[in-house]
Amino acid sequence: MKIVKSGVFLFAFFLPINTGLSNFFLASALIASIYVHFNVAFPENRSWRILFFSTVPLFLLHILGLFYTNYPEDGYHYIEKTISYLLLPIIFIFFRYKNLIEIRAKFLLGLLYGSVFSTLILTTINLYNYFDEQDAFYIGFDVLDYYHTYIHYAAPLNQHPTYLGSYYLTALIFINGLIKKSNLKYFFIVVLGLGFLFLNARIIFLALTCLAAIRIYQKVKKLILQREYKNLLFLAMFCTVALLIVTNIISKSYIGNRLTNIVRFELSTKSTEKVNSRISSNPRVSRYISAIELVKERPLFGYGVADEYPNLKKQFKRDNLILAAEKNYNSHNQFIGYAIRFGLFGVMVLLFFFLSNIAIALQAKEYDYALTFFLLSCICLTENYMDRNYGITFVAVLSTVFSYQIRIKLRRQKKDSLPLP
Repeated sequence: MKIVKSGVFLFAFFLPINTGLSNFFLASALIASIYVHFNVAFPENRSWRILFFSTVPLFLLHILGLFYTNYPEDGYHYIEKTISYLLLPIIFIFFRYKNLIEIRAKFLLGLLYGSVFSTLILTTINLYNYFDEQDAFYIGFDVLDYYHTYIHYAAPLNQHPTYLGSYYLTALIFINGLIKKSNLKYFFIVVLGLGFLFLNARIIFLALTCLAAIRIYQKVKKLILQREYKNLLFLAMFCTVALLIVTNIISKSYIGNRLTNIVRFELSTKSTEKVNSRISSNPRVSRYISAIELVKERPLFGYGVADEYPNLKKQFKRDNLILAAEKNYNSHNQFIGYAIRFGLFGVMVLLFFFLSNIAIALQAKEYDYALTFFLLSCICLTENYMDRNYGITFVAVLSTVFSYQIRIKLRRQKKDSLPLP
């Protein structure tokens, strides 16, 4: 089990740093798990029906879509990419409750340390490049300009800002249970805060705002119940000052532009809209409208596992979304993407996956996991998050470890609550 836990820890640690190394350690953990299972009996009272609530149905969707795709070679590539949706639930079903708890702890700890290390690497490189461009040693709001945030910030590690943001966000959600020393915890929070700022990903900002609101609500409720009104006043003052500082920073930087002007552009329904005074492009909402036209043509089972990109390209051209066609954009919405490939049937499977995980987490009072999955589902509204390796392996490990552990926990609680004969 030590090799398995170490493999999961290193997989999570390298997830925000290097995808190749992360995949290597995940594969190592799975191979070690198989070896361990040869010497361990199948856990008692473990039902194979638990696979129905895992990522296995998502993998079966890809198998189904392979039968009617017009691009079978690309379809096989999708099967290869999503194989962890199948392997992880099947291999991890043999682990006992204690093992799952240990693996969960290693996964979250690895993700936290990896996220902090990733932020330190990227911020150091970013600041070095920034100061290297200056004639004198100073720092201004231009450190948060176009060339030092978003894609440019994440580029040294060949990562995408939205995926990095989701890793950092998950680490931040669980940090209270992972780090007990206050000084170290606050240091990690400050480091991750810098990461969020430089990542400059809008959907991550929205998710972070949601997380902050929930944490403040929890703190306020606790202070009111304990009648600590003095601390409540200090909290109100701190939040007010923090909000003013953050608002001032954002309004005077490129971040503010992405949150206002570019959001206005993305929400336009026109086929072509100005991004700024020099550049015009195809807004995201107009691309959604175009993509939905494809869904209307084959609403039940879609076009096939590998047919999203080629069919969208044709539809974009028909709707005069030339730049989107030239750049070969996907739908930038996981639910619409599934609707194109697998129809409404596929969307229902994806919705069931998210809702069932959130439901069991709430039932077991695992609120951090419920919040994580809710925020991931929100990210899927703006990105094809689960189509790339960055998201596939993360979701597969996260959902498998947590959902299995939670379902076993609930089954034990139900058994303990039964009256004695």
